[in-house]
Amino acid sequence: MAVKVLLVEDSETQLKFLRDGLAQNGFEVETAMNGAEAYKKLFEYIPDIVVSDIMMPVIDGYQLCRMIKNIDETKKAVKKQGTNSDISNRNARRKKNGYSSENASRPQLSE
Repeated sequence: MAVKVLLVEDSETQLKFLRDGLAQNGFEVETAMNGAEAYKKLFEYIPDIVVSDIMMPVIDGYQLCRMIKNIDETKKAVKKQGTNSDISNRNARRKKNGYSSENASRPQLSE
């Protein structure tokens, strides 16, 4: 049985990239373009994992996570938030510490 992921991202480009990557690695993916849409889908889809952007219109990722924590049916869902600036900061720290993406293999998504 595939892990059910609710992917919340307001950028269509990033949403497609992440959705396709997850689906290719065996995850069942449902998408939402903002927190309000995601909140509605929580009751229909009941995901195992919620992957959410932070800065989104209508309801942002922080608000969405607070709402999810208050729903008994979705307390089991893992809440993950990140932004492009989080990734940029992490990459800058890695480069400072001598990490080179040219010498590293790409991580594989798995259950």
